[in-house]
Amino acid sequence: QQRRQQHRWHGELRMMTSSPEILDVADSSCGRVNGTYSEFRMPRPDDVPAYRMIDKNGEFQGMYLFRSAGKWLFSCEFDPASRKSYVKAADKAQCPTKVVNWKLKSRETKHQGNDRIKVQFLEIGALSVKARFEANAAWQSRFEPTRWRCTAKGCPGQCGIKAARHWGLWSQVALLQHLNYFHRGSPQYFALHRDLWDEDDFSAEAEIIQTEEELFEQFGASMLQHGYDQHKLEGHKKRLRWIVAKLGVALNKQLACNAGVLHEIEDWPEDQSTKGHYSVSFRWFQKWVENCAVEADIWVVYLKEARHK
Repeated sequence: QQRRQQHRWHGELRMMTSSPEILDVADSSCGRVNGTYSEFRMPRPDDVPAYRMIDKNGEFQGMYLFRSAGKWLFSCEFDPASRKSYVKAADKAQCPTKVVNWKLKSRETKHQGNDRIKVQFLEIGALSVKARFEANAAWQSRFEPTRWRCTAKGCPGQCGIKAARHWGLWSQVALLQHLNYFHRGSPQYFALHRDLWDEDDFSAEAEIIQTEEELFEQFGASMLQHGYDQHKLEGHKKRLRWIVAKLGVALNKQLACNAGVLHEIEDWPEDQSTKGHYSVSFRWFQKWVENCAVEADIWVVYLKEARHK
């Protein structure tokens, strides 16, 4: 199916399709760039697509094809402002398949010169089932590589969030939030935590007065934004409601600051008989409050900098 929006590509209007364009790259003297590439960024007006290598198992690789300063290039980093490359077009062309001459700039062999590389369009049906699925998923999700990638050992096997590992999060704060939710013991978490965490901000965040329903809504929205399972989330909400009812208080952020609350929950027979289900749900709530504090601190810094500009 085709969408109604259009954009300029190949020098003329092209209809935006529901599946990405696929390229086959072969015969380059730099073997690292040879392979299959899938378009990964939704085209925008007056923009051109970018491509990322994908293997037959559906795993995206660290090689990109995009246009920088009017010329197409292959690079291991996606940065449209960069001119570093393995292979680069010698002429400016609207489409990578229309490039007449390619120049090899191998970092491994120090060789430079003309490259016999061939770049051709490929039908998406030619991909393996796994590769086709992942290519379409990346296209529909509008994934775009960022520098805020999760490098924790258990990602994505532990968290199930492939995009965090292979594409990256939308900001440094989002990366710390992801690590706090899913990979709290990783070296990357501790490094970012040292840079962004402020205990005073955490205490200030806990003082903010909100209704119980507002807290549940925001807690759920944050968890879902970070890819948490909806069914499991509802279980946490249900147990949190039971916890505050037994404590005889309304849900509030100050509970997350009180270490004694978690210890009390862990001593309950209900928690012990369910192998810690109630204390686990409360720990998820604590993590969310911590993530709120980090995000609030970044906004304060941003606003201060904006005032001084």
